[in-house]
Amino acid sequence: GDAQVEKVLELYAQWINDRMASIDDLPVRYQRAAREHVKKCTEALERMQEGWRLVQNNPLAARAFQLANFAMLYQQIRSRLEPRDLIKDKHGVYRPDGAHPAATPDPKGGRWRAFQIAFILASLPELVDPTHPKRTLVDLIFFPTGGGKTEAYLGASAISLLARRLRNPGDAGTDTLMRYTLRLLTAQQFLRASSLICVLEDVRSGMEDELGTAPFGIGVWLGGDSTPN
Repeated sequence: GDAQVEKVLELYAQWINDRMASIDDLPVRYQRAAREHVKKCTEALERMQEGWRLVQNNPLAARAFQLANFAMLYQQIRSRLEPRDLIKDKHGVYRPDGAHPAATPDPKGGRWRAFQIAFILASLPELVDPTHPKRTLVDLIFFPTGGGKTEAYLGASAISLLARRLRNPGDAGTDTLMRYTLRLLTAQQFLRASSLICVLEDVRSGMEDELGTAPFGIGVWLGGDSTPN
């Protein structure tokens, strides 16, 4: 894992240097914009490098990163398992029928795409340190549908949720707000986020000394057309 992250950072640095070297060959009217873009790329790389240094040297950042990766892997596995049938128990409550299926990692699965790990490392310093000067930055992930944006920001959300509890196990307020423009998306993404919260809660319940006794939870607001509010 370490070598792969370092490879991504190294290749991105190389790509930036190659772009910089080719600026003088561009028509003059493009050179100012090109320099501005390269400067922004360099700043993004510096944020990623800072995030990676923290993961290696700061115990809180390292722990949040480790547990977030674990949670993202297991939410991916669990969300692909076949749903179980629900049956009513003697109190009239619907419960899943049969044993909880085992979640076994696939050696070929559980890999971050380059832009996902880049986004997570770039935002990690501000997520583990609320006083960080770059905390006010808004990051935009611009990527085609189906490219994996959801995993990128769920990974960042997991780090935020975990780092907050690692800083103070009793700090259990609302941490992450997700907003969607379409009702269908709200429902679909709520399911994706719920599988992560379930795994995080499973992790927390086994390490209350580190992550506190208040459960991780999730809520949704869908409006009267979809729910009885």
